[in-house]
Amino acid sequence: PNAYEFSDPRPTARRLAERHTLETLECAASVGARFVVLHIGSAGPRRLVDPLETMALAGQIGSNSFVQQKLHAIREHEKAFQEAWPRVEEILLRIGEKASALGLRLGLECREDPREIPPDDFWEMILNRLPAPTFGYWHDFGHGAAKHWLGYIDHAQHLRRRASRIIGVHLHDYHPEKGDHLPLGQGIVPFHELLPLIPEGTHFSLELSPDVSADDVRASLSWWKKNPSPLPALS
Repeated sequence: PNAYEFSDPRPTARRLAERHTLETLECAASVGARFVVLHIGSAGPRRLVDPLETMALAGQIGSNSFVQQKLHAIREHEKAFQEAWPRVEEILLRIGEKASALGLRLGLECREDPREIPPDDFWEMILNRLPAPTFGYWHDFGHGAAKHWLGYIDHAQHLRRRASRIIGVHLHDYHPEKGDHLPLGQGIVPFHELLPLIPEGTHFSLELSPDVSADDVRASLSWWKKNPSPLPALS
């Protein structure tokens, strides 16, 4: 959960976000982890995407109302991001120094809510400002699919553009009516099209909902092993 955010305009909340993140890095290093995945904040009005989801489920993608609401949401979120980014970057750079000292890499996760940082057209900008190899892009297939469905991104194009900085992925399926974190094969994610776009050496992590049954976890692992692409082991 996003209890404390680097983007929060309140200094006290930002200090708490930084403190708890640094404690997480220490914990991760103590158990031999190699990666820590970060949610890097949010900015702009809430609930602007709710009407888009309602219209999309009603078959109104591409309608004038849908397009106007989407453009309004994008403008509001991008404006808020540009105001919030300097305070986010300041904290991330300090956290990056600590992560580097501990031998950890930080994965900046793509999130499902367009309100969360960064807006999709700003990934190149922030990755160019945050040094590799400490910082990298962490792709979430369910979140990417949700944004693809609403027309925020082209999922395949998004992966091609991020390829040089991808360090890890969260693997789960997505369906517009059922949500994300579904077992593999139970949603609409075109894995056979997208997985070949993931660079060799990327860390794969299966991230299913806590509500998923043990049988569905086993079925997801079976699906993974039967996939014709040369894929790594899942964690």
